[in-house]
Amino acid sequence: TWNDRKVLVEVKSASGNPKETLAEAPMRHLTTWPSLRPGIAVSGVALILNHQHKTHPLDRSPSPYSRPEFVNALQFPVISTTQLFEWWRHDELDAIREAIFGG
Repeated sequence: TWNDRKVLVEVKSASGNPKETLAEAPMRHLTTWPSLRPGIAVSGVALILNHQHKTHPLDRSPSPYSRPEFVNALQFPVISTTQLFEWWRHDELDAIREAIFGG
């Protein structure tokens, strides 16, 4: 179940469209985690991006990344703060759990 999983959550922000290099940090942290906290095993990582934060939330692009080749190659979920807010606002907590922890 989702509450049995331990997932690292990386939070980043970008005033405009986020650079694809931001997605390198979560994988780096997942790789170095065992040496930092050897007694705590994690099963994955998720990236939360607050992108275009200088733009009104209704005018932001819904997804931080749009290049299909890059999005399809991601090995972890990338979730925008706008999407998280929408799920929270509509009391869709299961959608948040699913997005971060998987099925």
